[in-house]
Amino acid sequence: MMKNYTMTIGRKRNDRIKLIKKIVLFTLIFWGIVCLFKYLDNRDNKLMEINYCYDYNGEHYISPDSNCR
Repeated sequence: MMKNYTMTIGRKRNDRIKLIKKIVLFTLIFWGIVCLFKYLDNRDNKLMEINYCYDYNGEHYISPDSNCR
C-alpha cells in the first residue's frame, strides 16, 4: 500500500495552523480580560479618590469646598 505524502504534509500544515489559531485566540482573550480588569481597577480608584485642599490656616477640606484656595 502506497502512502500519499502530499496529504500527510497538508494535514500537518493544517494542524499547525489550527494550533496557531488556538494560541492567538487564547492570547487575545487573556489580554482582553487583563485590560478589562485594569480598566475596572482604574475606574474604582477614580471613584474612591479623595482630594484634599488646605486653607491659609492649614485646615484641610475635601474639595470642592468654598474654603479652598
